[in-house]
Amino acid sequence: MAKSASIRAFKCPSCGAPIEPEVGTLTMKCPYCGGTVIIPESLRTPPPSAGPTLNDAFQFGLNGIDLNQIVGNAMQLPEALSLAKQGRVDEAAQIYSRITGMEHEDAVKAVQAMAGGHAVALTPGRPGTNWQTMKVDYSSQPVLQTSTPSTFSGETYTPSATKRSGASCALIVAILACISILAGAILFVPSVFGAFSFFSPLSSIGFANKTLSFGGEGIGQGLFEDARSIGVDGDGNIVVAEYSNGRLQIFDPNGKFVSMFSLGPKTYVQATAVSHNGTIYIVTGGKILIYNESGQQTGEISDDNHDYNDVTLGADGTLYALSDNETIVRFKRDNSIDLEIQNSISDITGDSDIDTHLAVDGLGNMYILGNFTYAVFKYSPQGKFINQFGSEVKGSDSDPAKFQGPITIGVDGYGRIYVDDIFEIKVFDSTGKYISSIGDNDGAVFGMAFDSQNNLYTVSKNKVAKFSVKKPSDN
Repeated sequence: MAKSASIRAFKCPSCGAPIEPEVGTLTMKCPYCGGTVIIPESLRTPPPSAGPTLNDAFQFGLNGIDLNQIVGNAMQLPEALSLAKQGRVDEAAQIYSRITGMEHEDAVKAVQAMAGGHAVALTPGRPGTNWQTMKVDYSSQPVLQTSTPSTFSGETYTPSATKRSGASCALIVAILACISILAGAILFVPSVFGAFSFFSPLSSIGFANKTLSFGGEGIGQGLFEDARSIGVDGDGNIVVAEYSNGRLQIFDPNGKFVSMFSLGPKTYVQATAVSHNGTIYIVTGGKILIYNESGQQTGEISDDNHDYNDVTLGADGTLYALSDNETIVRFKRDNSIDLEIQNSISDITGDSDIDTHLAVDGLGNMYILGNFTYAVFKYSPQGKFINQFGSEVKGSDSDPAKFQGPITIGVDGYGRIYVDDIFEIKVFDSTGKYISSIGDNDGAVFGMAFDSQNNLYTVSKNKVAKFSVKKPSDN
């Protein structure tokens, strides 16, 4: 769902995964563990009432149509586009159907096209027929459509034969033009016979640009059921680990499947880190298992005093881990403990956290994210607390530096801190000042990693994405 005061993410009480309330329901199934979850009363939202659609205006003219409701519906177009870009196509299609009167199946195709950077042409047809959709290449210049079929970027598009009166069309054009200005995300281009095209404006690269995406739902090569951690070696090979089935897959820098190995079907992989030379550190059952990329175990870190839940690597290859969610541990080259910071959150806040993640910058500063604390805590290489930032979004607060449901954390080569907050990855400088966000994800990001060229890799249950990020000097 889009960010709002009435619908916010909450965590599954069984597996701790972030889930979002379904509109108009009291309970729902967790998409990660399959358990039934009761939606907190404060987050329950009744299903929205559908007003007249833009299709209604075309089919019946302006008589009896409340233009305020039409404008209100159209203002939801940016929300639908945002959801589609996050991979939540079904939700986006529901909004799109409500706005346009389009059948759900066609709405799915439309929002997928828009999310892919294509235009969607909507032609109002006769009663009982669906609006037509069409993908358009931005390299082509829009042309006026005529009553005969015309070619648009290699695809044939036939406008509706139904003609509208010039006065009605002119008024609707004016209305839609105003809507497009207000919405700020969609441009309506009218044809000479009343057909309209929705054009998503060309956007700049912004803070990050997605350069690679692969994966999908499944158990075969290159497919995932519940991938939650990711790492990249010095050659750009990508290691993806699945949480619930103990399976790890390795891909080349282009996302092509290379190999696979499994720790066993009942093994839960909590975290993964990959060194420059390809050594894989895997957290499972409170231990840190060490593997090479051929799937052979080469070592193990475990003792009776630590229950490890996360692992990460410094820029110099130093291994760090979290034990019992709050104890930060740094290791020497021989895997003996070099530094231990206990109660890293509760000593600051007075409350412990049961779901935490760790990241380390190039100087050895350590950042622990408290998912239920809604904050990041920074420690120096000597183990001294430096500062904290972030807090929980409450009510109608729209402060981008606050969190709705933080999941994981990473630090790039420039010392910037990345926190996935379900709807987007929020980026902060080393002091905790909010910089920007990355929103073109495939859902909630459970794992992040950076390669030696400072590209960001994310994993979202069954999708892997790679982003090039803006250098500080480019700001």
